[in-house]
Amino acid sequence: MDVVNKTHMIAHLFDMALEEETAEETIKQLNGSKIPDGLKEMFKSNNSLLSAKAVVAQTSVEDYWYIIDGIERYAVWKQEDQLSVWSCCKATEMTFTDGNVRSHKIPIMKLYYIQKGPVIYKFPYLFS
Repeated sequence: MDVVNKTHMIAHLFDMALEEETAEETIKQLNGSKIPDGLKEMFKSNNSLLSAKAVVAQTSVEDYWYIIDGIERYAVWKQEDQLSVWSCCKATEMTFTDGNVRSHKIPIMKLYYIQKGPVIYKFPYLFS
């Protein structure tokens, strides 16, 4: 069995324009694991108020961050002159194989477990 953990984007929430005079500082704050005040205000005006415990998590991709607030997870990434914000969920992909040596394993079944808050959804995918 092979297990891979992923994050899936669920829904686009909003875009925030990056003003020329504040764009560099906004990106610097995100890279420093701080949520910029302008971004907090955009969450608030889009009915997604962040708590005081919300944190920025760095990713391995440049100009891409996660904001984690309790059970909620958001993806934020820089696209040209704006930040695009998406609601996300955690997912675990489990692939069951026929058990032969690793280089010759044949996938039999794949399951996805998607977690959104305290709820976990299971989705089976059968190989043909």
